[in-house]
Amino acid sequence: MTGSRCVLIVEDEFLIADHLATMVQDMGLQVCGFADTADEAVAMADRHRPGAILMDVRLKGKKDGIDAALAIHAQFRSPIIFVTGSQEPSTVARINMDHPSAILFKPVSYKQLEKAMFEALDLSDGSPSAPEQHLGHRQRHHLGGDPKIRQHQSFIGAVAVGL
Repeated sequence: MTGSRCVLIVEDEFLIADHLATMVQDMGLQVCGFADTADEAVAMADRHRPGAILMDVRLKGKKDGIDAALAIHAQFRSPIIFVTGSQEPSTVARINMDHPSAILFKPVSYKQLEKAMFEALDLSDGSPSAPEQHLGHRQRHHLGGDPKIRQHQSFIGAVAVGL
């Protein structure tokens, strides 16, 4: 699976990766793969050429998400949205070396992810649009305070706090 509506999720915590995938799918997008190491992320980006990448900073192995993002950006130019619990100034400075599409700090709400995702997709395909234009009727309903959004926010917050 490749293309602008394909999202690669790079996260070493299964529950967080799964929850991000659910939110991405609720936006009407497809998840083209998961990676939990920097090297696997680069290989998956090469294989799938995703429209956007959700990237955690801390990953399994010796390299981190910033290393992966720098390699991916140099080769493929896929927009990268960092989703991290790390707010240390030195980490944020390293993230900014890669010109990220966005930096989201855990816990991440559906609306935060949605806004960042569609801004990143607009960067990758050159066509300006509002998030609502990409969504079906069911997903547009979620923008109006649906309990499922609150469930997403509570779940990712609880998981991130427990880390």
